[in-house]
Amino acid sequence: MKVNKILENSNTEKIELNIRILEDQVLIEGTEETLSFLSKVINALACQEEDCGLQLSPNGAGKSFFSKESEYGIYIHRLPCGHKKQP
Repeated sequence: MKVNKILENSNTEKIELNIRILEDQVLIEGTEETLSFLSKVINALACQEEDCGLQLSPNGAGKSFFSKESEYGIYIHRLPCGHKKQP
């Protein structure tokens, strides 16, 4: 399934992703449904050819997927990057 389909078909009322920094670690926190949603997004991005990155932010695009307590967004980027210019 493509990333956009997962985002469109997800129930934002049940997804409350919480991302915070704990000293030298990133905390990714959520319910079973929230973490399952995130795993589906990551898997879809890993498999699709047309795009190599996705950004979700509690203050911008994708804000409906975050809890009110979330301090940070996420940028997921697959390598190798399809946007790099080849020499």
